[in-house]
Amino acid sequence: MVNTMHPALAYLIYIVTSFAMLGLFLLVYTRVTPHREFTLIRQGNVAAALSLGGAVLGFSLTLSSSIQHNATFAMFLLWAFGAFAVQVLAYLVA
Repeated sequence: MVNTMHPALAYLIYIVTSFAMLGLFLLVYTRVTPHREFTLIRQGNVAAALSLGGAVLGFSLTLSSSIQHNATFAMFLLWAFGAFAVQVLAYLVA
């Protein structure tokens, strides 16, 4: 469906979906971790900012790669949710 649309509309759909998934990732990731990252960042904790920033960067790079390498929107979503699950599980295991 997305592949047959005007490129600008398809781009908008991918961007909006990516931001929504990034928001969902932040919500879940900050609930899974035992620390309150946003509170620590507001207090000036650089380590918390770097840790959360690294997690967001890692997930964002996966989203970007998924958009670039998958021909369909469904495959983009599949890989994005897979990356979401792997990153949260990797944190829990570590």
